[in-house]
Amino acid sequence: MAIQSPGAFAFRRPFSSAIVFNRSDVAADRVTNGRAIGGTRTLSGVIAHETTHIVIANHLGEVRSAMFPTWQQEGYADHMAHESSLTDAEAVRLRKTDPAAPALVYYDARRRVAATLGAKRGSVDAFFAGG
Repeated sequence: MAIQSPGAFAFRRPFSSAIVFNRSDVAADRVTNGRAIGGTRTLSGVIAHETTHIVIANHLGEVRSAMFPTWQQEGYADHMAHESSLTDAEAVRLRKTDPAAPALVYYDARRRVAATLGAKRGSVDAFFAGG
């Protein structure tokens, strides 16, 4: 993994479609980042997550897509992946032991995106337009 992404499952290279993955096992459909809680995701889910970033950058422009708040960027990518690294029970437990855990940022963002998209009747363009 790149030095700018410690603890990440993967990252995409801006202005390209390249994705770099952390420790992965293709046969088991698994990627790990070394964290005890929230440290495993499906490889297929991580591919969907990172590909969503690529699609949004292609649709809205690389610079514009990078200007959205983290909850919107990462929450939408997790929403499209249909998964999180945390179960609801793990999120509750992690809030008690490590409320600043990065996995909670993604978990909360995915839930916020689902609620916001519901209010916008699922319109992705309205979601990213803020309207």
